[in-house]
Amino acid sequence: LYSNTTGTANVANGNQALYNNLTGNYNVANGYQALYYNNNDYNVANGYQALYFNTGPNNVANGYQALFKNTSGDLNTAIGSNALIYNLTGFRNTAIGVNALRDNSGGGYNVAFGYESLLLHTSGNNNTAIGAQALFGNVTGVSNVALGFMAGRYELGSDSFYVDNQNRFNSAGDKAEALLYGTFSASTTPSLQTLRVNAST
Repeated sequence: LYSNTTGTANVANGNQALYNNLTGNYNVANGYQALYYNNNDYNVANGYQALYFNTGPNNVANGYQALFKNTSGDLNTAIGSNALIYNLTGFRNTAIGVNALRDNSGGGYNVAFGYESLLLHTSGNNNTAIGAQALFGNVTGVSNVALGFMAGRYELGSDSFYVDNQNRFNSAGDKAEALLYGTFSASTTPSLQTLRVNAST
């Protein structure tokens, strides 16, 4: 709280935690340089340089450099080393796992649960990846759902659905060999959606 001016009701534990906080209120920082440049309210940072550059409100970061570059992003939850580390303006994201949603900068409403899930994702919204490296390579796609280890790992587009449990090595393999592969549609006509079952029934 070295530079604190008007901020109130803050808690800082650790060398240089909340060090340059000016006006932020009701924040909790635990760890070396946690919330170091903070200038907003209701944030919780636990870990080395968690929420280091933060100027957004209502974020939770637990882990080494979790939400490290967050500027104006709000209502994000990052648990795990480097989770949402490059997030700048992204909002309402949940990343649980080492490197989960690592490269996200502006995307919102994404859920990544598992090691390196949605790792390369930068700006798309409304994706759900549950499983280690699920939707690993998706960069700007929207509204994808992938369930299982490496499910949809090579998917680059949007509105896709996968249930799988292993590496299929390329996008064609993802689609042809996953237990379930489908496509969503925003239309009110269900027949425009597809579902492929790659198994005996």
